[in-house]
Amino acid sequence: VIDMNYWTKVLRKIIILILMIIGVYLGFKLAIFYMPFLIAFILSLLIEPIIRFLMKKVKLKRRTSAIIVFVLVISIIVGLAFWGITTLIQEASNMLTGLNSYFEKAYIQIQKITSISEFNKIKVPEEVQKIIQNSTGDFLETISVWLKQGLTKTVNTLTSLPTIGFY
Repeated sequence: VIDMNYWTKVLRKIIILILMIIGVYLGFKLAIFYMPFLIAFILSLLIEPIIRFLMKKVKLKRRTSAIIVFVLVISIIVGLAFWGITTLIQEASNMLTGLNSYFEKAYIQIQKITSISEFNKIKVPEEVQKIIQNSTGDFLETISVWLKQGLTKTVNTLTSLPTIGFY
């Protein structure tokens, strides 16, 4: 005897799970499209009480108070973006200048890890020990070149952002 009630419950739960997965997938895909509208809606909810406050206390018209608040909010957003970009450029250039000292410290730590005494404890052959010790220097050098190039490109891109907007 087959209990159809059990199987309909299982089938219903599977269908609900599939619909939830599709809904989450479509939500993430549509979030790219709806994100500007969501940000605008949240900003309007945040500045509406300020507009009302200016209308009541300063006795300004809605249009005038909205323009004042809009200019204030836009200047705050631009100031925060400028501060963030400036800080990011400064930190990236500081990291770029201190990169050599970081790699010296990392190289010393890796040399400590790959020292011969550690390999003798686990009985690694002599040839493999030499290969590992020689390749750690090459590995760190390659990683340092990649990081330097990446940080340099990042700093160059961030410093060129203000000039891109004027062209």
